Amino acid sequence: PIKTAVVAKGSGIKVPSAGTKVFTFKLTAKARKLFKDKKRKVRKRGKVRVKKVKGRKKLATKITINAGGSSSSRSLTVKRVGKVK
Repeated sequence: PIKTAVVAKGSGIKVPSAGTKVFTFKLTAKARKLFKDKKRKVRKRGKVRVKKVKGRKKLATKITINAGGSSSSRSLTVKRVGKVK
């Protein structure tokens, strides 16, 4: 299910206090499978054809930040741009 899938993980990131930083994380295998296009076999008039099924374009996610023993969470949207390998 999508609700329990971990999209990405990261650790050891340092940000100065009252500062912002942009991060990029690698997708997990489950997330990659979710965003990837698939090919399905479809029977049409007795013949088996290959149909392209598009993967998810965007996904609402919840991130959790653990810092110094306290944790905070917020919601954001992960968008698919480009090909998913």
